[in-house]
Amino acid sequence: MTTLKRPLARHNPLRRRNMSVLAWVADYRHWAVTGIVILAVFSYASTLSLQFFWEDPFDIGQVEHVSYWQALFTPISNSYYRPLTMLVFKVLRASSVGHLVWTYHLPIVGAHVVAAVLCLKLAQALFGRIDLAVVGAGLFAIYPISYEAVARATAPHTWALALALGALLLHVHGREQTHGQYWHKLVWAQVLAIMAIGVHENGVLIAPMLVLVELYLFSRKRIARLSRWVLMAFVPVLTFIIIWLNIPKPIVDAVQVRPGLLEFAYVSQGLSFPLAHLISQLGGLGLSAQTQALVAFGLTLLFLGVGSWRRHKLEIALCLSLWLLSVSLAWLTRSMGYLETSSRVLYFGSFAAAWAWVMSLWPDTNHWSWNLEPVMVEKVPMSYLRFGLTGLLLLQSAWVLGKQVQLYQAGSTLMTQIIEAGQDKNGRRKLFLNVPDRFEYRHAFYPLGYWGMLLAPVSQDLGDFIWLASPFRPRTETRSLTTRPLIDKAIKASPFEVNTRGVEAYDQGKLMDSVMWADQTYVTDYHPDGALTLQSVGEIRAKPTSPAFLARPKQVVGTIQNIATLINATVTWQPNIATISLTWQAIAPAQPTDTIFVHLIDADGQVVAQADGDSLNGLIRPSAWQPGQLIIDQRQIQLNGIPTRGLQVRVGMYSRESGQRYAALLGSGQLAQDGALTIEPLP
Repeated sequence: MTTLKRPLARHNPLRRRNMSVLAWVADYRHWAVTGIVILAVFSYASTLSLQFFWEDPFDIGQVEHVSYWQALFTPISNSYYRPLTMLVFKVLRASSVGHLVWTYHLPIVGAHVVAAVLCLKLAQALFGRIDLAVVGAGLFAIYPISYEAVARATAPHTWALALALGALLLHVHGREQTHGQYWHKLVWAQVLAIMAIGVHENGVLIAPMLVLVELYLFSRKRIARLSRWVLMAFVPVLTFIIIWLNIPKPIVDAVQVRPGLLEFAYVSQGLSFPLAHLISQLGGLGLSAQTQALVAFGLTLLFLGVGSWRRHKLEIALCLSLWLLSVSLAWLTRSMGYLETSSRVLYFGSFAAAWAWVMSLWPDTNHWSWNLEPVMVEKVPMSYLRFGLTGLLLLQSAWVLGKQVQLYQAGSTLMTQIIEAGQDKNGRRKLFLNVPDRFEYRHAFYPLGYWGMLLAPVSQDLGDFIWLASPFRPRTETRSLTTRPLIDKAIKASPFEVNTRGVEAYDQGKLMDSVMWADQTYVTDYHPDGALTLQSVGEIRAKPTSPAFLARPKQVVGTIQNIATLINATVTWQPNIATISLTWQAIAPAQPTDTIFVHLIDADGQVVAQADGDSLNGLIRPSAWQPGQLIIDQRQIQLNGIPTRGLQVRVGMYSRESGQRYAALLGSGQLAQDGALTIEPLP
């Protein structure tokens, strides 16, 4: 009897590939990951364009004169020993892209995106619910209170948290896997924990985190017994502590264990941030900042208990324990003076805070159906209420994060202008006036601490920022002018509370000395819309020795009544701005009430715009000019849509006291009409 064999099916790799693609598309878990990645990237993409700020020059500058080997044994300070972070800075600084700030931002933002995905995966692995995991990871992705941790070019907090979440996820998978080479995952979990220790000191907290996760799995009867693997994680922790104690460190800034109520009130806002923000926006309810923060924390615990203690008591206990452990080092070892400007320390516990809130607010479901519609366990009205509260929480977080992004963008734009102004191969000296040391919104986001941007603290030379982003390191000085009425008015019109760099140059003589020292003077302008811009206002020289002066074409425009000669004048037009540069040579001292007028005149002889005031944008009175000095007076006029064709610029001097203009002689020797010297019309 002949047996007929069934012909073998022909192999079709294309069909198999198509089926794999379709299966991937149909799996909503992939779309969940994709959505979290898009949300995290969208929220922090603008961070890639931020400039260096705060202590970035100090942090990166430490690796400038050490070898790669020395970088592994060089403490950042008496408190911080981050060998892998130092090594990354060394590699970046030594490379050809070491001056490009985005190369520092990209790994930090990328690590935040990775941490958001791992937050999703770990929540799903621990709690078994993709819906809760997605919402929790989404809240973590836009966690607003520690924006600084992702925004700074030298903050390794995102690296440490990504490694920590990866270690926890691998440990969960390894412990629940009952067949195969599951121990590989446990080994890799230990490797990631060791790397986290080398990146940031919070890495030492991963070992007790593993213990908490192990206890949670055991209490849920998902593992038969506790494992010794978690104890292995304490070995690198002890090794790290021994190395840290024995390497040379600065004498200052010693670590002290000092748990305090004020410090706890500050870090508690990392958990209570939705209610803390609400209380702060309501004006604080007449309470002190510390009391506001503690009230918000107490209400948060009450809310979390009422919202989910019955349903998820073990999960809430795990989240709160992980959060408290994550902020413990900051709370126990740092003073309030350090914490109040260091919101980045709250980032390490952000994932647990996000889980706790979502666990409390998000409605219960027993599964997600194929069309992604949740099957409700609770009654419909309560579920809709929970959906609504979760949506409000996400909207509030997104709004605060958006405001933080705007604030940091304003400061970064100003720092970019400072760096561009300082890139001078001739090594000219720069004077910067009214540069913010720090600034924040007038209404603080949260009750306790400083929630603005530390742009350029006085502890850091402004030239260091220029050196970090370019090959140049100019000599710079900074002064404050907030007591000047016009400048004070402009700052108060902006949406920010501002602390400016440098000593207050309220005395005209001291300000004149600073201007005479510098080869170029710049002033920070504060605008009502929150923009910060840098304006070059000119320079003063005792005699024409600088190359910039000698290179300028000299043409006598006219003379103002034996006070000064206008030897050169130029007008340049930019979109909506006319920049006018006047070069004066002083003949004799003016009266204390004398000042300068600069008018834009249209074809009908009408004044359409003006920029009256003392020289150098109102800084130096003409009465301070000394005979023979050369003064380049630069000022800008906002055109506000005024057509430029046919406009003329007319310049002269007058007395503030009487309003009378001084007589002016043209370069030809003729008397100028109305005491005004006319500059050529704009094209």
